[in-house]
Amino acid sequence: TWNRATEDAAVPEGSIPVLFEQQAARTPGAIAISSGGEDITYDELNTRANQIAHALLAHGVQLESVVAVALPRSPELIAAILGILKAGAAYLPIDPAYPSLRNGSLLADGKPALILTSSAVDTRAVLPDGRIPRLDLADIVGGERTNPSHDRLRPAHLAYVMFTSGSTGRPKGVAVSHRSVVNDAWHGWPEGPGDRILVQSSIAFDASVYEIWPALLRGKTLVPLPADRESPAQRLRFITANEIDTLWATAGLFDLMSSEEQDVLSGLRTVRYLATGGDSVPTAAVDRVLRANSAIRVVNIYGPTETTVNATTHVVCAATRQRFEDPVVPIGVPIRNARVYVLSGELDPVAPGVVGELWIAGTGLARGYYGLPGPTAERFVADPFGPAGSRMYRTGDLARWTREGVLVFVGRVDDQTKISGFRVEPGEIEAVLLAHRQVAQAAVVARDIAGRGVKQLVAYVVRNQVASADRQESREIELVEQWRGTYDDLYLGEHHAGDTADARFGEDFRGWNSSYTEKPIPLAEMREWRDATVTRIRSLRPSKLLEIGVGTGLLLAHLAPECDTYYGTDFSESVIDGLRQHLAEVAADWADRVKLVVQPADQVHLLPERDFDTIVLNSVVQYFPSVQYLVDVIEKAMDLLAPGGALFIGDIRNKALLREFATMVQIRRLGHQDVADLDDAELGRIRSTIATAMAMETELVLHPDFFAALGDELHVIGAVDVQIKRGWYDNELSQYRYDVTVRKAPVRARSFAAVPRLEWSEVGGLQGLEQHLRTRRPESVRIVGVPDPALAPAVRATGLLHAEHNAPAADGVLREELYTLGERLGYSTAVTWSQVAGHLDVVLTAPDGGGTVSTDVCVPGFAQAGPLTTYGSVPVADQTVDLRAFASSQLPAYMVPSTVIFLDSLPLTANGKLRREALPAPEITGSSSRRARNAREEVLTGLFSEVLGVPDIGIDDSFFELGGHSLLATKLLSRIRTVLRVDVPIRTVFECPTVAELAPRLLGVAPEGRDETYAPLMTIRSGGTERPLFCLHPVSGVGWFYLSLARYIDDRPIYALQAPGLDPTGPEAMPTSMAELVQTYLARIRSVQPHGPYNLLGWSFGGFAAHAIAAELRAQGEEVELLAMMDCYPDTAVEAGNLGGQEIREGFDQFLRHRYADADSLDVDAISDLVTGISVEHIGMLTGYLPPEFDGAAVFFKAGLVTVDGDDSSRRDPASAWRGHIHGPMTVHAVPTSHQNMDRPESMQVVGNVLKQTFRNRTTGRNA
Repeated sequence: TWNRATEDAAVPEGSIPVLFEQQAARTPGAIAISSGGEDITYDELNTRANQIAHALLAHGVQLESVVAVALPRSPELIAAILGILKAGAAYLPIDPAYPSLRNGSLLADGKPALILTSSAVDTRAVLPDGRIPRLDLADIVGGERTNPSHDRLRPAHLAYVMFTSGSTGRPKGVAVSHRSVVNDAWHGWPEGPGDRILVQSSIAFDASVYEIWPALLRGKTLVPLPADRESPAQRLRFITANEIDTLWATAGLFDLMSSEEQDVLSGLRTVRYLATGGDSVPTAAVDRVLRANSAIRVVNIYGPTETTVNATTHVVCAATRQRFEDPVVPIGVPIRNARVYVLSGELDPVAPGVVGELWIAGTGLARGYYGLPGPTAERFVADPFGPAGSRMYRTGDLARWTREGVLVFVGRVDDQTKISGFRVEPGEIEAVLLAHRQVAQAAVVARDIAGRGVKQLVAYVVRNQVASADRQESREIELVEQWRGTYDDLYLGEHHAGDTADARFGEDFRGWNSSYTEKPIPLAEMREWRDATVTRIRSLRPSKLLEIGVGTGLLLAHLAPECDTYYGTDFSESVIDGLRQHLAEVAADWADRVKLVVQPADQVHLLPERDFDTIVLNSVVQYFPSVQYLVDVIEKAMDLLAPGGALFIGDIRNKALLREFATMVQIRRLGHQDVADLDDAELGRIRSTIATAMAMETELVLHPDFFAALGDELHVIGAVDVQIKRGWYDNELSQYRYDVTVRKAPVRARSFAAVPRLEWSEVGGLQGLEQHLRTRRPESVRIVGVPDPALAPAVRATGLLHAEHNAPAADGVLREELYTLGERLGYSTAVTWSQVAGHLDVVLTAPDGGGTVSTDVCVPGFAQAGPLTTYGSVPVADQTVDLRAFASSQLPAYMVPSTVIFLDSLPLTANGKLRREALPAPEITGSSSRRARNAREEVLTGLFSEVLGVPDIGIDDSFFELGGHSLLATKLLSRIRTVLRVDVPIRTVFECPTVAELAPRLLGVAPEGRDETYAPLMTIRSGGTERPLFCLHPVSGVGWFYLSLARYIDDRPIYALQAPGLDPTGPEAMPTSMAELVQTYLARIRSVQPHGPYNLLGWSFGGFAAHAIAAELRAQGEEVELLAMMDCYPDTAVEAGNLGGQEIREGFDQFLRHRYADADSLDVDAISDLVTGISVEHIGMLTGYLPPEFDGAAVFFKAGLVTVDGDDSSRRDPASAWRGHIHGPMTVHAVPTSHQNMDRPESMQVVGNVLKQTFRNRTTGRNA
């Protein structure tokens, strides 16, 4: 029905050359191409294309010959493909940017008669097959200028062969006729194109057809995008400068462009038509574009290459913007002369709203696959709904019609998967993740992570850099506290043979372990590293020095004796205590000039302002939680500095070399020294582990250009000097880290941005450089591109594994040799990063003797537009937990990704589509099949997973085999101490690396060493300075799920009250009424806390119990500080009391088997019998039960989702339901889950965070 209006629309009769020549005759003086300040008219373009066509005919090109064209995006490229068509041939586009092997495959399958190219492109790096004749465009000079004859050329003849990815892994050439191109030129743009069209697509991508031919056949102007304007921000600026009013961008590029900051996005103000497609288009991106320019008409186009660019379109504009149910834009309606069917597996049309497979027919259909009759017959089949002899194409895409006749793209046929028996569409999960403000892009795939034949969902996420610019101070505090705990453990923990804890003052290098071997870095190398840092700081001539992050005094012990004042701060109290002990033992008087303060880096209130001439942050910033935190610290440091003072930031990890570093770490951890040592299996595995390691980076790494950008933003900065680390040693500290000196204005600064430059290749090596300096004696010179042999293996490995760049030449020199040579010849010498990975720049200048300082030693080359956050990483920390919790709030549990991997970008094809096969597999996962068997094991598996970032850890999985090491072990012990209030020696983790082995060693969790899994009063945490929280069990009698509260509620004992019936051998009998239960449980509570104020929490049945206990405590004159109730209502008590025993048993048995069906280590039958019997008794207590009156306030958590059986507690009003039973105010919080899933970890996270804030608010009020 919806196809009828699209058929039999008029299309000009004729081939592409004929229609172009007619247009050129009508408007010969109109501008056809505008490029680089040159305007080419239609007449000029026609003449040049004619010259090319006649040259091709002279070389034997015939009707329907295939001619390859390999040229960069330029006016000559457009003239070339037009000339090929004028000669009656079809063009085979070859992108010079594609790898040689890819182009060789296209040429082998396309079998062109010749290649039209240029000398710059015709190299083996681009065109490997030398047997195919070449025609250099530069050789076509003069020649025939008239239109060649088109007597034999018909619309049905071949126009181009364009290759697209094939399911077999080998590209297939799609053969498209002139008629199909002309139809798309006339009807592919529903309301356009405009007058000036941007050409930015690869010529090998069919989107170039959508850009070029609608413009040239209708008298418009093409504006090719220069090759150096590829970033989204650069494209937007180019669009504005060239008054572009029409452009096409892939959905990925469209999203990136729309995410630019508003001042950059204003580059769209000249645009009238912005087409996008190739993947799902987020409605959020469309909204951002429309906010930037409400006059834009956004066109979502859909169509495979086999249907000549697009078969459907959907126009969105500000005036007609609809709020679709889906977070992606519909793909719209068929274009004219196209027919689109949504069919079932039996090829029957499906009803509106029903998902089916998309089939396309009509004028735009390609001939088929060039030279491949088999695949053509498989995908292009007879159209049973069209005219006799017509065909339709099977897209493999899923879609549905709306009732209005609009198509909505759903996904791919082959993306569908099953998780835990449920059918799952990854696109639905991706849409939820994209709704998170921190997410810019997302992809979800199902993987067999554990290698056990069980698929788990893995989410790949690219952060929204603009949203990431917003500070999240609560998370920053949490990350800082985690690092504080780690360092307290490190410096308070046990000492082992071979460590340096007992070394003399200033020589304690504990924790400095190699990332390659996880063993301590050799002491000699660490001392050289420290000495070089001391020397660099001494060159600043410090007198009044502040060191932020003083650590064990590695710098203090060597610098303080030379200073008038030395302040040292650190966030670890144990570190400061240790330093004070050392200083007390120092006989010299300089120790009295040292002042030590415990405070984090971003707090300076205990320090004097504008009093320091030097501030040091050495090997500290990698532990900062965010770029914003670092900027805050720098701003505060600049306030503390006197004018002209220096801020030294040392040992910064280089983001520009993060891939190289991660590559070498993985190679070395496999026991190899070089990429050449890897076998094929290791090569395949290492690519994903590298990507995963980068994505899950927990430390802050910074691009060197960050500091130049910072200097542009903070006017208090007068100079920035970025240099590599000094020293003859060769390890990760020298290879991948650097130092920065920031000067406070006003200061006399000498910029080295524009000093004369020499390429290292021009100099002739170290000897040549020395000769140049001796004979020419330049005042200053920058030697550019010096190969760094220390980085050569890493760069070579990265190039081979990722095909990004080549290794530096072998004639490089050691870094320290450059310093030594320059200083020996009397030059001030600075060695810094070059713009090419694996290379260095060296700046040599004659001393001016005027007291100036250096700036612009490192020349920015990042060309990054956007906020400062884009120059740094975002430490992963618990963002995975946060995102999974967000997904859990909107999806059923089986659809929540078990793993979230953060990437800098999603892997895309050259045409901008997602390469799902290139997404990295999660590096590690638990392999044990045994689940936690008791409360202790449950909490420990959660902590293992949290610290290691590994899903599904079993109790037999080794901490160290899953990627743990000594520093992570200290972090684990810190979390155990925080959550369970148990101190465990670090040696215990090495002796007991699995949960099954470690849990029995933590018997201190329970009083007197008892196993409290079924105890009537289970201790979740026994220590803490605040009043306890008592948690009342639900109807099952089990309180295990309350264990997860310990991760969110700090410094407070937590106990779970469980039913006596769980322990049949115990002394207590099961209560027979609610009144009896209240007295029994009150006795337990008072055994821990004799008097109030009391804190009570209960879910479901436990909510009734908590409320009844609170009322009894108030009747006895006790104070109740907190009554928290989870999804319980008086009317449900009456309903539950009416249930029969057999009905209860069947319901609980079904629930337990569903929840614990894969828990091999649990005796589900035994648990089911036990819990079902207890539940029957508890529900019996509710028969006729009338809740008492409580005169205090309450906090209520209500479930916010409709359950499978239709129960919708989200519509209930708790305050109304409990009116008459609770007389104080009630604060209600929605938990995005069902009543049955209130005990799930993601639900308890919501409860825990609310209670944490509630306790904090009441403590603040109490102390006010």
